[in-house]
Amino acid sequence: MRPYSALARYYSKFTENVEYKKRTDYILELMRRHGCNEPQLLLDLACGAGGFSLELAERGVDVIGVDISEEMLAAAQTEMYSRGLHTMFIKQDMRELDLYGTVDTAICMLDSLNHITDIGGLKRTIERVSLFLEPGGIFIFDVNTLYKHREVLSGSCYVYECDGAVCVWSNSECSSDGTVNISLDIFEETANGLYSRSTENFSERAYDVTAFQEILADSGFKVCGIYGDMSFDKPCAVEERMYFVAERLSQ
Repeated sequence: MRPYSALARYYSKFTENVEYKKRTDYILELMRRHGCNEPQLLLDLACGAGGFSLELAERGVDVIGVDISEEMLAAAQTEMYSRGLHTMFIKQDMRELDLYGTVDTAICMLDSLNHITDIGGLKRTIERVSLFLEPGGIFIFDVNTLYKHREVLSGSCYVYECDGAVCVWSNSECSSDGTVNISLDIFEETANGLYSRSTENFSERAYDVTAFQEILADSGFKVCGIYGDMSFDKPCAVEERMYFVAERLSQ
């Protein structure tokens, strides 16, 4: 099964608690605080069903959305057309990012970088972002913390419900390197009132802050700030999500 093929049909409903409008406002404020007042062409890396791409497009930002899932991109495109907006969506593995030109800003939201479970793949992804980001451009991404993986996700199970579907999200015990293996069981109601089941499996790895700092520096970035979730303060000891703001340096 392709990544997130079943989840794509219900992703927007299962993630209503993300508060895309509020988080987009926060991301734009982070940009302003770091000298990017009006992003012109923005890369939304691992855009999924396009929640942030849609919000940014409605604010007048030109967006290029990149994701590995055809189904997620199809859902994003459908919603974009329904709102009378137009955005370019490209199917690519973020580790092999290849754009037609450069962008002046880039984001990678909702712990998407945690889905890269090997340090080499993480480094390649950030190097590719650096290659297509203009000097002086801002790269903002958020990640799950080691605290969240070890103390919150490890061994836990969650259930999400919406009209016509139920998702059971099960996490393995967190491994010593910060990896949690995740299983999604999605039960979809059929015409006869019964439910069909599909399962998707993937993993997420939480990295130490210094790993990101070293990779960013090696990839031509300057770290401008590291913040707690939806905060302008440094992450606290029990932070579950943190945001990085990095500037692409001139070569």
